[in-house]
Amino acid sequence: HIMKRFSTLATASALTAMAAAAAPVTPDQAETLLVEYGATDIDVQAAKPGTVTIAATLDSGYDIILRLGGCEEVDGCGYALFFVNFTPESTSTDDMIYKTIMYNDSFPFGRAFAIFDEAEEQTSVTAVGVDYTLDLTEETTLDAGDIATFETIIETYIGYWTSN
Repeated sequence: HIMKRFSTLATASALTAMAAAAAPVTPDQAETLLVEYGATDIDVQAAKPGTVTIAATLDSGYDIILRLGGCEEVDGCGYALFFVNFTPESTSTDDMIYKTIMYNDSFPFGRAFAIFDEAEEQTSVTAVGVDYTLDLTEETTLDAGDIATFETIIETYIGYWTSN
């Protein structure tokens, strides 16, 4: 019975450690993760209550934004949204919208978007980009693999944009 109790205690300890490791990320932990990943020019800003925005430059040269939302001081943040914007060269608005729609129809990871110029009654696209969202409310946590996945999404997006 002593071995059985020890085994049960060891299993419970391991499960507790795994649950703690999989807890939602805090803004400080996300900043540390970016630093450890090699990001530079990191700027952390509280956007609104419960939301933190972290701007960073990855080693690959991409200037990204990581928005953490649903943040509580003790529990961490409920979601992480990576995104990057690009200013397109002279391409027609219709072409940019078409490429955005086709990217979203063709690739399972990342979501492409177009940003319209509000001053021109949303008739002209001023930027395009791609984002990647993670739900951190259950057992998912933010890690270096997520940053690497986002870099792959960016490269796929750029490859798609430049080849079509």
